[in-house]
Amino acid sequence: MIRIAFFDLDGTLIDGDSEFAWSRFLVARGLDYMRDVERFQDEYLRGVLDIDEYMRFQLQPLIREDWDTLLTWRSDYLGGELDARLRSAALDRIRAHRERGDVVVLASASHDFLAEAIATELGIDECLATRGERAEGRYTGRLSGAACFREGKLHAVEHWLAERGLRLDQLDESWFYSDSHNDLPLLAAVSHPVCVTPDAVLRERAQRESWRVVEGGAWGLLA
Repeated sequence: MIRIAFFDLDGTLIDGDSEFAWSRFLVARGLDYMRDVERFQDEYLRGVLDIDEYMRFQLQPLIREDWDTLLTWRSDYLGGELDARLRSAALDRIRAHRERGDVVVLASASHDFLAEAIATELGIDECLATRGERAEGRYTGRLSGAACFREGKLHAVEHWLAERGLRLDQLDESWFYSDSHNDLPLLAAVSHPVCVTPDAVLRERAQRESWRVVEGGAWGLLA
């Protein structure tokens, strides 16, 4: 029996946006670009974000700073800003899936420098994220492939499964937990879509489709 639980990150496993919090963390360390971050955040909330432009922007600190500094900053971020935002109900749900033998996968639009470390921190088996191109061990500032966003997230899941000789419709059970209407392509493709404190557009779709809705602090039992 093959059962896989996919989890979005921002607004689902954590309160708020991991990259927005990372940007504020970097601003406190001398990087002055918060005005652009706030513009991108507004465009995301309005559903008009150019994800490629945004991700190239987010990758800029990774090519400007030396690697040891970035690793130190990331470690400090994970132990401070991120830990304060983790939802205990989400962590309980990850444990519940793992205890019953399900594969747990983080599927996030965030760049891999953050997302992979967060997945490791949470004990998640696999991480699908927007990948930054690397050359000689360093980020170049360009993307490697399509962003893991909207249809791109569904395609990333399908590609990951195909590498393992699987398809979504072949799984015995599949879950996807998300707060955002941007994740509708993947939510509609799994057998158990779960909407976590959904935005207005997703909440309306969930009601229409009779999808399960849980709130941030109370997810209930794993059905």
